[in-house]
Amino acid sequence: MTKTKHGIPIDQSFAEAASEEQLQVAAASLRKNGLTVEIVDSPSDGRAYVNSILPTNGNVFTMSSETVKQSGLEQDINNSGKYVSLRQQLGKMDRNTQFREQVKLGASPEVAVGSVHAVTEYGHVVVASASGSQLGPIAASAARVILVVGSQKVVLTLRHPCADWRRTAIRWKTS
Repeated sequence: MTKTKHGIPIDQSFAEAASEEQLQVAAASLRKNGLTVEIVDSPSDGRAYVNSILPTNGNVFTMSSETVKQSGLEQDINNSGKYVSLRQQLGKMDRNTQFREQVKLGASPEVAVGSVHAVTEYGHVVVASASGSQLGPIAASAARVILVVGSQKVVLTLRHPCADWRRTAIRWKTS
């Protein structure tokens, strides 16, 4: 069994793509909850779609996300010059003397681009954040939130991702 660098077994069931039926059920539930959903066929299609809806010269914040990074969106947003990258602005600030300004800037972007840990077929979205900095913009303070979600993140109920986190947290605590 494959393990993390901390020796925690990796549950490979979370690497399996959801079926087309599961995607459609989850999308319908998300729409019923008032969210806009676009299903695409590949990461490159997702990248092109997100780039097509981002405001040129708009202020965009890329949340810490492997999905956003691997799709190429992080590079597009932060280095193409087409958008005002809040991540680039934050990187130029002195954390020791400008920490509060950094927090404020990251807390209320025009557009936040990130991902989630899971989406249930009932239309619930599961988001966690090591520092908590992603929660505010996603939940309320960003004017617009774009979440890029791989089909492997679609699960039946909240029980699935929460059970995995509980196992992980217990292993970390006892390690």
